[in-house]
Amino acid sequence: MRVMQLNLNHCEAAQELLRQTVYEEKVDIAIISEQYKNIDSGAWISDLTGKAAIWTCGGKAFQEKPLLGKARYSSSRWYVNRSYKGGRLQSTAETHMLSFLWFSVNKTTFREVANLGVTLSNIHITFNKVLSFLVEAVALESIRFPKEDVEKEAIAREFEKIAGFPNVLGCIDGSYISIRKPKNKIRSTYTNRHDCAPITLQGICDAKLRFLDVQWLTAYFMQCIFATSKHYI
Repeated sequence: MRVMQLNLNHCEAAQELLRQTVYEEKVDIAIISEQYKNIDSGAWISDLTGKAAIWTCGGKAFQEKPLLGKARYSSSRWYVNRSYKGGRLQSTAETHMLSFLWFSVNKTTFREVANLGVTLSNIHITFNKVLSFLVEAVALESIRFPKEDVEKEAIAREFEKIAGFPNVLGCIDGSYISIRKPKNKIRSTYTNRHDCAPITLQGICDAKLRFLDVQWLTAYFMQCIFATSKHYI
């Protein structure tokens, strides 16, 4: 990992020159003081005074705060600590997360997951809480398409190392996820060429298999989702 430390002295020209320097020298992390301005990017984090910043310009991601785990979930609005005493002990945030992960990766039932310490009557509520937390809180930060030129250049370099093909920002593909036909709907309007009613998922990932964009629709072919996506030109 290559690290650069420098003072920009609040100079606009110096900050523009920094972009070129980190690209030519293949710098992974730049520790900056007295920057001209902060970059609106997840790869750029500044202190509260705005006089210092850390820039992950080489595409090596770091976490300002934990994205997953009981620490953040337990302080979210989806996990509510009971204020009353008595009755069965409340399930911990860690138990909620482990229950969700076990159900998601195994072909199992809620009854089997309840053996982890969550009552059968509560496991469905727990599942929906964790799922909402991941979709509404974590996914919005973790799944995002690069906006800054430096981020795009870093991803393109990773792809070029793999196959020697330049200027690639992502790989796109789709998949069908089988579901039950929605209630009071005509089955023929939801079935695909495999004669099943699916959710059609389209995903774009970078060279490290991290999702950059995810879209889904029901009763649509893959090419229809791509044609209606914001990345179709």
